[in-house]
Amino acid sequence: MLPIATYRQAIKVNPQWAWAYNKLGRKFYDQSEFERAIAAYRQAIQIDPNDAEAYKNLGDALSFQGKLDQAIAAYRQAIQIDPNYTEAYNNLGNALFNQGQPQEAIAAYRQAIQIDPNDAEAYINLGWILQEQGRLDEAIAAYRQAIQLNLKNTQADNHFTERISASLQNIRVNLLLKETKRLLAMRKNPQFSEIPERLPSLKDEPLVSLKRSVVRVIIKNSPELQSVTGWVVKRKGNKAWIVTQRFVKTTDKTKLQSTPEIEVEFYSKPTSGEFRKRKPAKIAKNTAASDKLDLALLEVTNIPKDIKPLARSSASVPLNSLTHIIGYSDDTNDDWKVATGKVLNKSDRELQISAISVIVNAGSPVLDRQNRVVAIGQGSRYTISITRSQNQEPIRRPATNTALAFPIQLVTKTLKNWGID
Repeated sequence: MLPIATYRQAIKVNPQWAWAYNKLGRKFYDQSEFERAIAAYRQAIQIDPNDAEAYKNLGDALSFQGKLDQAIAAYRQAIQIDPNYTEAYNNLGNALFNQGQPQEAIAAYRQAIQIDPNDAEAYINLGWILQEQGRLDEAIAAYRQAIQLNLKNTQADNHFTERISASLQNIRVNLLLKETKRLLAMRKNPQFSEIPERLPSLKDEPLVSLKRSVVRVIIKNSPELQSVTGWVVKRKGNKAWIVTQRFVKTTDKTKLQSTPEIEVEFYSKPTSGEFRKRKPAKIAKNTAASDKLDLALLEVTNIPKDIKPLARSSASVPLNSLTHIIGYSDDTNDDWKVATGKVLNKSDRELQISAISVIVNAGSPVLDRQNRVVAIGQGSRYTISITRSQNQEPIRRPATNTALAFPIQLVTKTLKNWGID
């Protein structure tokens, strides 16, 4: 999209150009300036009352503000103008669900699917509500349909970025599918929690004790089924404190996120049909949303007896030193992975680590060769280089993946303020 100034200039030249107001609103929307976005969309509608996209966009901005009655009215107006507007039906379903009207939301998603049977997003949204209602078999069927549609998109001869988008969406749907299967298995076997954990031997997995100290953090009441990494920083009796990324109450385009419902999952090797053990967790501390240090502290009770806190380094990690990161990879088997690299760049606020072979989740511990935590992962910087051959055909170079991390000294300072020595 063009800069805001360009759209303003277009409007100055032609004050009756609804398209320019619509695009201006979208720019404000992307910058979370919702009042300005709403004003621009309303101006577009005033100029062209049959602009279905402007009504849909207005509904999106109103939804972000929690003005659901107005958002629903805007979506319905968009659909009245364009009865085949699947995105408007999808977003109408989201708003209806947030307003406490799940059956009406299901009807909206089914209408989107009827119009476009290849709408994977509608199947995902439908699966989410069916799961929330406990209709697990139906939810699983919806998720499987979404996965099949996304696989078709990744195999189709379309734009490279569209294939990547479909592939990433399938990672999300696979997580939702696994979670629903877990719920269904627990429903069928109420004794699930009493099944002993299956741990690999030291011979089979030398890092088993380290992996046990690294947990998967699941935010269950998020439609995205967010998963991040955390690690045990302190233990006292049967209570433990876990460092992970910050939890912020936000308004999401897909659903409104309430107070996070959090579980932590411990590393083990369950057999087919079994699942890893989890414990509920609560937020003990959280850095402010304005703080660049993305950090939270979770409190968990009754954790397994063998799990110990990870050691933290007291010294700054040198440049070019070797590190490894423990986390899990959502696009494989949800397993705990170990990625190696070395410190490329460093400052008091950030490290950049090279040669990382998996996507680094926020909260992942970065360890030195003595298995001491030297930093906490912020995320990955994933780069695909595309050049042109002599005949102008695109050539995609191997992808590079570097990790960004917060130095442990910065983290330790905050932990001390939170009472964690």
